[in-house]
Amino acid sequence: MEKSKGQRQPRRQIATPGLSITFVEAEEAEIIQTVSEWRTRHLLFLTSEASHENFEIFFFEHLQTSKGSLTARDIVDVARLGHPPADRALRHYIQICSEARRLDEMPTSVIDYLMRDVAAGAPLRSGYPSTAPQVANNVMRDVAICWWGASG
Repeated sequence: MEKSKGQRQPRRQIATPGLSITFVEAEEAEIIQTVSEWRTRHLLFLTSEASHENFEIFFFEHLQTSKGSLTARDIVDVARLGHPPADRALRHYIQICSEARRLDEMPTSVIDYLMRDVAAGAPLRSGYPSTAPQVANNVMRDVAICWWGASG
């Protein structure tokens, strides 16, 4: 039988020794349902807003614990380069330390960020610029930051 252009061939039933077609179909249906439920459950976590929140939490936790290879100085550098979640995490960390009267316990780089960047102006924008090349650069930067923080 010759396949003509644009014509779909009928799906062949594969004979599986010892398994009935109904079992294979049931397994296939269960897989499809599981994937569909996973996508529905995780849809809220796959948005750009959720990504920004996750990065902010990631940076804030590193500022509090000082664990891993990601230092406060690194987070300050990333914030100064225009990474909004890093900036928000630093501002949140500074606020918490200020309210607890623990400003003297903050790393020197964070104190410098407070004096030079926070005191100087408004917070960074909440999202990234919408220009396509810049968005691609930011995505690669975000991936690199994840790997960098996980390596510690």
